[in-house]
Amino acid sequence: MEIDLDTNGISRRASVNSHNWYGILANFNNQLNDKLVVDFGVDLRSYTGYHYRRVDNRLGGDAYLQTDNLNNDPNPLFFETYESNQPWWVFGNIDDEEKIDYYNTGLVRWLGVFGQVEYSFNEDITGFVQGALSNQGFAREEFFNETPPEKTDFENILGGNIKGGVNWNLDERNNIFANAGYYSKQPLFDAVYINFGNNLNPNLTNEKIVGMELGYGYRSSKFRGNINLYRTSWKDRFESVSATFNAGDPDEIRGNANLLGVTQVHTGIELDGRFQVSDKVAFIGMLSIGNWEYKDDVSATFFDNNQQPIVIDGQEQQEVLPLDGVKVGDAAQFTAFIGTDINIIDNLSFDAGYRFADNLYADFDATDIGEEGALKLPSFGLADAGLSYRLPFGKNALSFRVNVNNIFDNTYIAESDTNIFAQPGDPTYDGISTSNRVFFGFGRTWNASVRLNF
Repeated sequence: MEIDLDTNGISRRASVNSHNWYGILANFNNQLNDKLVVDFGVDLRSYTGYHYRRVDNRLGGDAYLQTDNLNNDPNPLFFETYESNQPWWVFGNIDDEEKIDYYNTGLVRWLGVFGQVEYSFNEDITGFVQGALSNQGFAREEFFNETPPEKTDFENILGGNIKGGVNWNLDERNNIFANAGYYSKQPLFDAVYINFGNNLNPNLTNEKIVGMELGYGYRSSKFRGNINLYRTSWKDRFESVSATFNAGDPDEIRGNANLLGVTQVHTGIELDGRFQVSDKVAFIGMLSIGNWEYKDDVSATFFDNNQQPIVIDGQEQQEVLPLDGVKVGDAAQFTAFIGTDINIIDNLSFDAGYRFADNLYADFDATDIGEEGALKLPSFGLADAGLSYRLPFGKNALSFRVNVNNIFDNTYIAESDTNIFAQPGDPTYDGISTSNRVFFGFGRTWNASVRLNF
């Protein structure tokens, strides 16, 4: 019998990341005397992640043609669809679902111990030392690209951290504090088995994080505030960022770039304060000024949305990205806030604030990073407000809350995953080339809540 099927069309697919976590966390805390407090515990975890794609909607097509599973009959057709907006799906049986494009599982076993000691040298000076040690075992099982399906042995990696700090109360109003720490962090799963296969990274290494912090605090009956200086270096990171070849052309290829050995350095200053004008009115403020940059260039390997290497003119795409000195994207490096809290009457309060964001850069596409660095997005400011009412009864209370966010319904670019600079004559929006893929922030929104404390 011959079946007449359309061979062209589009279907909507859904990428699934389903996770099963199990674990035990035990903690013991004991104050040995008026100067010494100890805290220690154990952390046991088991994790399995199921990664695959399925057909969500054929969009009028007769079937979906599957060509990526080496362990199926050649070119099988799939007729089943699975709606992804069903909340009860999380309790479904994954084994029974028809998978397309890719299918693998990641397994992680975690055993950790941690502890902390706090010591009061006198009434004014306290210090702490905290540390942890853990072993993570990683394994991967591939169902599509290995014949027969193959599961790796567990790769065990040790990691840990140590951190210490001290706080000195100079007097009843002033204090200074300092913290420093080192963290040897096990890499993410995709940095252990690289390039979407059972390929153990030959240059496997832990991420190294060094952080330092120095601060000052002030307290009085009317005002309290803090100043904080920080520097954090994070090296040997794994990142996966978007990558687009032949952008805008009929043969456009979208995928991602895997980056190994990434280093970021974050430095900055943060200030916050609260001024209590009266028992009815208070003003709040915050300022954060940062300088977050990549350090050193990195190598990138490119894959399409089906987790297959991108091949152009017979060559798998690889290149060195000029990331040294490029600004870190996806978070504003200058932020400020000013607001007020007003107690209108007993149990009824009003709050409002204005926040400003600047030095926000694109979370770049790996194929459009050049000498210009990261694309700077337009600054924006948003106003929010809220009203709260607390209804006490006995020892209990019923609280009502209404928030309105972005009161003036401002339109603003919240982030971009491409890094295309406007050239003379290019169409732009607010100075940004319209060739970029950007995400606009929410307009005016509101929410309400009721909470019972008992």
